[in-house]
Amino acid sequence: MKLSFSNLLAASSILVWATAWAATEKKAVSADTIPAAQGTAAEATKLYTEVSFDKGSAAVSDADRQKIQSLVNGAKQIGKVSEVRVLTWSDASYPAAKGKKLSDAQRELADQRNETIKSALNDADLSVSTYNMAEKPSALSNLFQTSDAKVKRAMNEAGLQGKKANHLSKSMILVIMDN
Repeated sequence: MKLSFSNLLAASSILVWATAWAATEKKAVSADTIPAAQGTAAEATKLYTEVSFDKGSAAVSDADRQKIQSLVNGAKQIGKVSEVRVLTWSDASYPAAKGKKLSDAQRELADQRNETIKSALNDADLSVSTYNMAEKPSALSNLFQTSDAKVKRAMNEAGLQGKKANHLSKSMILVIMDN
């Protein structure tokens, strides 16, 4: 059975939030529910969308810039935005073998894509955290349970990291709302 990135994202969003941010006591809702949730701000506390990149490129299309702005503007209509988290992949999956990593060019491409998404957010009031999904968490990150390590572990457990996940050349933008 072939799994699409969107299907995996939707099916695993509960697992991701339960494992990575259980302590934040925030609830998850898909971006599709923004109009229905406008009257129930307490129920709508997280929103997300995805952006695709051309291979080797960090450019964001005008349509994707609009999608990002609509996501943030829709979230602001619901309530106060606490943070925006951007998870970005390169064009290659990182190797499963312990101690192996992607090339510098692939890791840099994911960093460039993160910066492009940050600039597309274009809002000085937003706190933006970026995660380079082309890099494995370091031993220290795992030991101290940093947010980087938690996000990457949760994505791996949800099936969104690795060879079977169709995540290459994409960014996931997550809006975290205050309760």
